[in-house]
Amino acid sequence: MRNKPESPGRVNPPSGDASSEAFPARAPSHRVLTYPTPLHPEQTGPAQTNPAQSNSDTSASGAAAAPAPLPKALAALAQDMTDRCKLCKMCEKECPLIKEQGMPGELAARLLAGDLSVEQAVEIAFRCSLCGLCTQLCTVRGLDPGGFFRTLREQAVRRDPARLKPYKRLLAYERTGLTRAFSFYGLPPGVRRVFFPGCVLSGSRPETTLRTLYRLREQDSRTGFVMHCCARPSLTLGRREFFLEQCRTLFKRLEQSGVQEILTACPQCSSALQEAGPSLAVRTVYEVLAGHDPEPGPGMERVKTAVHDPCALRGERSMHAGVRTLLWNHGCSVSEMRHAHHKALCCGEGGGLALAHPEQAEIWLQMRLQEAKDRELAVYCAGCLERLAPHAPVRHVLDIVLDGPEAEPARPVSGPQAYRNRRHLKEEAAKLYGTKG
Repeated sequence: MRNKPESPGRVNPPSGDASSEAFPARAPSHRVLTYPTPLHPEQTGPAQTNPAQSNSDTSASGAAAAPAPLPKALAALAQDMTDRCKLCKMCEKECPLIKEQGMPGELAARLLAGDLSVEQAVEIAFRCSLCGLCTQLCTVRGLDPGGFFRTLREQAVRRDPARLKPYKRLLAYERTGLTRAFSFYGLPPGVRRVFFPGCVLSGSRPETTLRTLYRLREQDSRTGFVMHCCARPSLTLGRREFFLEQCRTLFKRLEQSGVQEILTACPQCSSALQEAGPSLAVRTVYEVLAGHDPEPGPGMERVKTAVHDPCALRGERSMHAGVRTLLWNHGCSVSEMRHAHHKALCCGEGGGLALAHPEQAEIWLQMRLQEAKDRELAVYCAGCLERLAPHAPVRHVLDIVLDGPEAEPARPVSGPQAYRNRRHLKEEAAKLYGTKG
């Protein structure tokens, strides 16, 4: 086992702080980035230095200048990661970023020791897809390496919102999805559950979305329909407070109408809504549809299909089972890839990676495609579908449920067309519910 880097003495967490197969060998040195001031000057922890400045930041007497301190919340998190990470290499074996930059415990120790500047650590965090595979594979119960990277993002964005400039397009997409023009609330009298398809499915597969709504209304005619952005882009980009504010507004409106359950088609939405801690139940439509889907008779011809599970809900066994039940009932024989279920690989779309670090996103994409090989791919995250469709025969699980395994492979939808599709879907929903929403 690799020797654990030395770190300074333990730092106790501050009371009441709310902050939450061949890859290149790790480079021996890192690009020098400057971080002139602490993220939170009023909250400082153990000192850290930028190695590139150690020779120049010296007074006339020869004494080294005082190093820039770490924010307390970040220092406490890094200390916990340093103390508890076993450096077992489980995450390193599977993640190309960790393989290149070092295990989370190593990065945290270097951050505390001053061998890695805060800005360098933040740069690494923004190259992370936030897929959660490292946390899933971690052998230490309760340790969250993925959360470490996300906290680095959040701290950096609080300090300098301009860091999100490369993600302007993604944030504009979110902002549009929060407007009245692209939102719809179909909440009939007596409504207890609503179908919440998500922005990407509504824009890329509006007919599939509408037909799925019809299926759900066959089970319960009082099923409502909500088109609204879950604000997950803000969550992944470090704007957690904004994300929570938007979710609270959404939950309040639904609760006032008597809604008790949100049925999602987008795993990203499902994960985000669950993280916001709603008083409403959140389930996926795949679990609900599977519970009402009759098993076919013998002799059905089947298409060999691999399932690309979304990383956002990698631990949701009931959803995984529901998807596979639906595929079996509608003519697919599932041929599992090595990275499936809880070990699912990111498609490269996560964390806004494709916008700011396309080379890193491409690594994840190629890993997924190489593992899929010549198999048909069934996908149930519309974002993953848009990412994979230009490179492989991909079908959305809902298309297979509605049209069978012979459904046409999905094609990527352009931005302008996606917005037109969402407006059209809203118009059709308004006719169905007799309201402008």
